[in-house]
Amino acid sequence: MGRRRHRTGGKPSGLFLGALIGSWALVAAGCGDERHRLQAPPLVVCSEADAPPPGSLRVVTYNIYYGSWSSFGEVGDVIESLDPDVLALQEVDRGVGRSGGVDQAAALAGRLGMQFAFGEAHPEENGQFGVAVLSRLPFASAAVFGLDTDGQLSPRSALDVELCIGDRPLRVIAAHTDVMPYASDAQCRRLAARAATSLGRGTIVLGDLNNLPDWQGARALVEAGLHDVVARFAEGSTYQADAWARRLDHIMVDDPLSWGVEHVAIIESEASDHKPVLAVFDPGHLAD
Repeated sequence: MGRRRHRTGGKPSGLFLGALIGSWALVAAGCGDERHRLQAPPLVVCSEADAPPPGSLRVVTYNIYYGSWSSFGEVGDVIESLDPDVLALQEVDRGVGRSGGVDQAAALAGRLGMQFAFGEAHPEENGQFGVAVLSRLPFASAAVFGLDTDGQLSPRSALDVELCIGDRPLRVIAAHTDVMPYASDAQCRRLAARAATSLGRGTIVLGDLNNLPDWQGARALVEAGLHDVVARFAEGSTYQADAWARRLDHIMVDDPLSWGVEHVAIIESEASDHKPVLAVFDPGHLAD
């Protein structure tokens, strides 16, 4: 892959516009400190949201490598072709020189007509590097929390948001865990414990978890009560920066969403070093 470049917060070889939609708030959140900042849209109350639920729910997770594997425009083309209702992004730049100072989550949200939340993992140059959730569904809540743990290579974060499918809540926890296996396992266990508080009411945990499906971290999520729908319907490699084919990207859901799986696919694309993963659900299985 001749286009590969230096990667901050990425995988070592072999192992590894602004005011688009309403008024955005930048606040400190996560783990009781100010290391992981949150950018979030105006929030609504689901019971009062004037938004009919979609007939099907298209969920995508995608590590975009801040557009540096191909180009940010090509990444946008891939995402647009998938027409997601909910999109989790990892390795997203916000105001970073290496990616032209673009607020990438805001730019993609503007292109797709979506709202977004951005959670900082760490500062990068004069900007921020982190994760984002884009949604066609209204946001009812948004929080960022740090995944920092012993043995990690770089600071990591996750977003915990609640979206409204009609008047019903959908919880989405979107994460990017560390490339070091011990740290990734510990961070996945933390995600499992956080998700356990809402299982059975519509919960998704997704992202680049840097964890193979049979590793301790991924197993902890399954043991907590989540279903690995990619393993069930579309197992395959999602990381393509080296010859070691493996799946690091996950979409895990609780029972109501698992009952409503309509389609799962790993999308063949070379716009990033990761392939996007798509899962389509019938939201009618979510409990009232």
